[in-house]
Amino acid sequence: MVIFQDLTRTDLEALLLPLSQVRGAERLEPAVAQKKAAAKARYRAEQIFTWVYRRHVLEWSQMTDLSKDLRVWLEANLRILRLETLEARQSEDGTRKFLWKTQDGRTIESVIIPAALREKSLAEAKDAGEGWAGAGSTAVEADRLAQGLSARSPLDVLPSNFAGAKVDDDVDWDDWNRLTACISSQVGCAMACKFCLTGIQGLDRSLSAAEIVSQVLELRRQAPITNIVFMGMGEPLHNLDNVSKACQILLDVHGL
Repeated sequence: MVIFQDLTRTDLEALLLPLSQVRGAERLEPAVAQKKAAAKARYRAEQIFTWVYRRHVLEWSQMTDLSKDLRVWLEANLRILRLETLEARQSEDGTRKFLWKTQDGRTIESVIIPAALREKSLAEAKDAGEGWAGAGSTAVEADRLAQGLSARSPLDVLPSNFAGAKVDDDVDWDDWNRLTACISSQVGCAMACKFCLTGIQGLDRSLSAAEIVSQVLELRRQAPITNIVFMGMGEPLHNLDNVSKACQILLDVHGL
């Protein structure tokens, strides 16, 4: 069975092409029939990418604007990969770390790192000659609201202590305009950098494109990710083919 997150949209179109023949194709010129079938496959691939990566629907049966026959085919031939969450920890500064279990029982890590509005709020308050005053900082609030952001500062909802202690409170993701996904590209790492704990583990194996994409898909279900860095476990340039393919999928205009 093919893993869905291993497929670029072009790959998916190619898989769907044999299923996309138009009615009355035998009465058309072969080139015209092929062009119509390709257009139909392309449209279906766009629909599926939108369902999974934009709407975060992970059951084929729930993709209601796809034909029943297509949904049955997808169920039998494509599997949407899920990473099992072994642990999720959140620190006081809003950073949240996830430990995932892969299908073969190995573990990898990803992190959501919130940034930007804390620094912006402090700079604005300094320029105004005052601390952040919540409802009293009308100019700052107006600027934030004009950007479509919450009028509150992250300082209103997050403590100033950056000790990294585990906390149970949920982060209000609306208080940040940059949420970076720090993702892994390998299980372990062969570089053995002395400052990096992953180096002590050594290299187990490289991640597939699907496992890389799945990290972002899982994180995107948690928060509105805006940026991605390959600074988790592994050296991404040692897994260049899968990292490049994952980037192509992640950057697709109909995807994440």
